Amino acid sequence: MRRFLLVALFVLLVANAAAVGAWVYRGDLQAAGLLPVAHLPARADVAAAPLPVLDADAPDETPNAPAEQPRTELLACALVGTFKTRDLAVEASKRLDAQSREARVVAESVAGDVDHLVFVAPATDRAGADNLVRELDAQGVKAYVIPSGQRANGVSVGVFGSEERAKTQQDRVAKLGHDVRLATIDRERLVYRVRAHDVPPAALADMPHEPCAVDASDNTPVARSPQAQ
Repeated sequence: MRRFLLVALFVLLVANAAAVGAWVYRGDLQAAGLLPVAHLPARADVAAAPLPVLDADAPDETPNAPAEQPRTELLACALVGTFKTRDLAVEASKRLDAQSREARVVAESVAGDVDHLVFVAPATDRAGADNLVRELDAQGVKAYVIPSGQRANGVSVGVFGSEERAKTQQDRVAKLGHDVRLATIDRERLVYRVRAHDVPPAALADMPHEPCAVDASDNTPVARSPQAQ
């Protein structure tokens, strides 16, 4: 048994030596025809695809480049309203103040409705006007002395919004023997607006407004870009 194992070991050593020798001298053995020649597949030459031509005027399409945001033009000065009461104007100014540089309430005097004054021609002095008031009171006509102005010492017998009613009163008092006249008076009333500075037009979309031609406080133009501030 021991002899058999020695013989087997010898055969393995010889076989390994032969394999190593065949690998080392494979070229000579292939030339002598003792080893087959391995044929590798032929290399196929593939033409390289041409690179795209770069256009210097083409826009940069780099995905990471941030898109340029459109600029919003601001109204340097806008007059918002009008509002019938100051409280309404204050409410609007608070809303606009959060979106603008400044928003403040301003009051404006505007022409209102016309009044029709019925009066008796002015007396020569205040004493004569007072006597006329007492006389009219005795005739059932409410009257008072006009204290100043172009009709000073005249005696008013009524102020009416309707011209027709004024003429009716004029005829009534004239029949009592007085020189009764009729005059129109332009009434003024206060309205309130909000003056907003550097405000985006979108903030004014639901409110009547108009741009200021020039801001009286700093002579800024009507509109300017926020980058120019």
